[in-house]
Amino acid sequence: MYHLLYIMIAKMGKELEMRSKNKKGNMVRWVREDFFIPGPTVFYNNIPKVAKAFGEHLKPSQITEVLLKAIDKLTVEDRAISQAAGVLLSSFLEETGADIEDLPMIFREIYNNLPRIRDTRAKGETITALVHLAIRRINGVVDCLISTSIEANGSAAVIWKALVANPYCSLKLLKPLLKRLQDEEPNLEVTSRRHSESQMPMAATNALRLILSLPEASTVLQNKFPKLLLALTSHIYFVLGASRRGSWATSLIPDPSSPLTAVEALKNLIGCAGYLKEASILEVQRCWERLSNPESFLEGIYFLARTLFTFNKKDLRRTFRVAEDYLQSPDINKFTVGVAFFTELLFHSETSLDFVKEQKIMRRLMDWMGQANPHVKLCGIRGLGYMLQHPLPEESLDPFVSPLINCASNPDGRVAKDSIKCLQLLFQHLEAEKYSLAGCNLYPQLLTYFDDEDRELQNCSISLFGMLLKGIKEEHRNRAEDSIFRSLVPLIIHLTDYWCGENCRIVLNTIVTFLELEELPFDIFEIGQQDGLDYRYSLICKYLLRRYTHRLPEMLAQMMESLRSRTPVHRKTAALLLAYSAQYIEPDVVSAKQVEDIYMATWDLRDDINTSVSKAAVTASDELLRRCGDQMNPEIVPSEHRLSLLRNNMARH
Repeated sequence: MYHLLYIMIAKMGKELEMRSKNKKGNMVRWVREDFFIPGPTVFYNNIPKVAKAFGEHLKPSQITEVLLKAIDKLTVEDRAISQAAGVLLSSFLEETGADIEDLPMIFREIYNNLPRIRDTRAKGETITALVHLAIRRINGVVDCLISTSIEANGSAAVIWKALVANPYCSLKLLKPLLKRLQDEEPNLEVTSRRHSESQMPMAATNALRLILSLPEASTVLQNKFPKLLLALTSHIYFVLGASRRGSWATSLIPDPSSPLTAVEALKNLIGCAGYLKEASILEVQRCWERLSNPESFLEGIYFLARTLFTFNKKDLRRTFRVAEDYLQSPDINKFTVGVAFFTELLFHSETSLDFVKEQKIMRRLMDWMGQANPHVKLCGIRGLGYMLQHPLPEESLDPFVSPLINCASNPDGRVAKDSIKCLQLLFQHLEAEKYSLAGCNLYPQLLTYFDDEDRELQNCSISLFGMLLKGIKEEHRNRAEDSIFRSLVPLIIHLTDYWCGENCRIVLNTIVTFLELEELPFDIFEIGQQDGLDYRYSLICKYLLRRYTHRLPEMLAQMMESLRSRTPVHRKTAALLLAYSAQYIEPDVVSAKQVEDIYMATWDLRDDINTSVSKAAVTASDELLRRCGDQMNPEIVPSEHRLSLLRNNMARH
């Protein structure tokens, strides 16, 4: 080591004689005689001064030569030499780090030798040397580090922690990592990376997961939270897509198709930024599991963005602006995430402070409703629903009626459900006469959802159906009547449902008002104790079927359909309605074939595993046999009931 310093002095002696100032314009306070004190002590005690004095005058090739010789001595057994090499390396990189020609090669040599350095002090000086290098070349060091160790463990973890602990590096660290996370072009000085550019985001994600877990990370974060939030979410979306395409097939990355690393980094980011209460809610609601699954990823984003700023609003508006920037990106991952965040952040009333852009937002939402992409269409609908929570002029809402009604008929259940929910909110801001006529085309679609397994979709459809009826004018009654009679049986069937029974009762009363059925008892649809159901259903049939006998075939067909329901109470209700409808069946209205089909269906239901359903089926089949036996072919009646059929027919004649 000392021999190396002597060589440096010999090479530089002549140059020192010729120059009184170094290239930075500072006076050189060293004179040649200072270095000719006998013995090597002067070098060991003044290595930093030596590096400063000579480093500024060395050519890049000479700097590389000195650094490589110092690196080579780091791993020797002699502690004095190893420590001196560490001090020399640290001092030279502090002075000359900006002038290194082959940064990747120097970094690789230091990194590869780091695990083999035995002396603790020498290892510490080597880490300090890398920090000095990063202060001069932060972008280059970050690129070298994530290219050398994608996993960010072992020696790489030690270096990342040292960089975070340095006040200067910590302020500059996240900017290059954010660029690599977004797979932007790295600096040209890194020319010998081991991995392709497509793997840089994974390496950056691992580094961020480590950095954001450190106690000092909050000082590193600065104002980068919104950009990191969307960038990490976009990377999760990319990884999920890549795992399905199989495009990550490589042995260089341990399980790269798993989004768990990026999800963990996202969790650390949210905790590091101080969103602790929100993080607890996200954990309880299993948001991280949703984000890790391709099937539930979008729902995970919706919940994340909507929940994140519940208590802490400091980054809300800046995140909204970053999301808006993502909408301009040609990258499908960024655009998808941007649309989701932009939409869900409208949920927060604080975004109304930015309503100078209100019309721009509304136009964008309407445009999204017309897109073919279900996710974009859904975000347009959800965004309007959130905007309706704020005071808006009615004239800005009228144009949304038609697009929303079209979306409510979309075959995608998520789009249909959110459209129906949004229509309910929209109609609360408009006069009933403005939307009821337009909604007539929606009746058939709403009827299909009355039996939907999605309870929310079922409930919203029933409520919207009743809402549309309230604004129908007299001249348009005929357009609604057909749908009304098609809705009667499903609504009555669901009167006893826990989820939608109350809504059914409200809509049925709306129908009574619409049809002007003043003679009906005011409490006819009040379903109370279970022991009064038979009487209640008999009343309903008495007042409705007797008046609308011409609609009986259609309503009987709907009751037959409900006999096949998977819900026992629906099968029981349908059987009771058929039993009490039998007395209103006339040959000139209901065909013999339909009567026979009803009888056979109720007969088969006698064997139902549910006792109450079986009893109702017995009642229905017996009542049909008694009331309509003369319309049935005796051959279809079981032998044990043929005598009863004969007696009934003789009594009628």
